[in-house]
Amino acid sequence: MTKNTLPLFVLLLAGLAGCGEGARLELSVASEDPEIIRRTQAVLYYRLTEATRNPFANLATGYFPDTKKLVFEYDRSAPDADSLRFLYETQGNYRLWSVDADGEDVDWITNFDIDTADASRSGDVGQVFLALNLESAERLQELSAASIGETVRSTLDGDPFQELSIMAPVYGRFFQFEMPTESEAKNLAIVLRSGALPVTVSPWDSAEN
Repeated sequence: MTKNTLPLFVLLLAGLAGCGEGARLELSVASEDPEIIRRTQAVLYYRLTEATRNPFANLATGYFPDTKKLVFEYDRSAPDADSLRFLYETQGNYRLWSVDADGEDVDWITNFDIDTADASRSGDVGQVFLALNLESAERLQELSAASIGETVRSTLDGDPFQELSIMAPVYGRFFQFEMPTESEAKNLAIVLRSGALPVTVSPWDSAEN
């Protein structure tokens, strides 16, 4: 084994008989660094396992250095195709920010501020709940108290995501916002609590390898 190759390995979760369809993902990682590939694989394995929340679902994963292919395969109970695509396509860099009186950007929440994230349903929409570390919660309280009636913006992987109106100061460690559906809220919460991917991944193309 050379220094720059990763060994093929497979992780299996013990499972019993389940239901639902399986799925196989074949991905390319935008790096040849073994440590980056390992970390990317670990983050994706966490996301894809969380997405089922089914103790009877088996998820296998392996990396093939000769083809640079990263594989994940469910034997059953795979998430729907849109969820799978979101979970591997989204790098996961979240930012909530505003502009101060001098025209300077002010960060309210970034990935470094989030301890964990969860989701639930409220009526016909989904809600994402962010649990912040103590220092970040204090900063958010101060910023929100000084910004009543103003609008703050958020981005996901650098792309415009949401605009939120501040109606009252945000107290405590929790910050929440809505998503169009419970499924979208659940998938985003998984991405945010998994931590961002070290690099992007894309569908594996045999013609390019």
